[in-house]
Amino acid sequence: MKFLRVEHYRKKLGEKWRRPKAWHHNKARKRVGTKLWLVRIGYRSPKSERYRHPSGLYEVIVHNVNELKNVNPKTHCVRIAKIGKKKKKLIVGEAKKLGIKVLNPGEFK
Repeated sequence: MKFLRVEHYRKKLGEKWRRPKAWHHNKARKRVGTKLWLVRIGYRSPKSERYRHPSGLYEVIVHNVNELKNVNPKTHCVRIAKIGKKKKKLIVGEAKKLGIKVLNPGEFK
């Protein structure tokens, strides 16, 4: 299910979700005669799938090599924080040895 902004087809608005707030005659806000999906609490994902990457693993942000020791390769994947190339290369190499999936390896695949 994709939640679209009202008048998303206009070039300057884009598809990023915004709640329809126009006060007077807004059919999307009133949920009358429109095919747009409105974000509501009933569309929340199940607890077992929440906060997971589409691969099914939990994401862990890593800043240095020592933080890889706390990561379980069966249930977690790693996203490297904004750091320099030298440190990133070390993290990717160590993650490969430990069998941990790296989501943003860059040029060090």
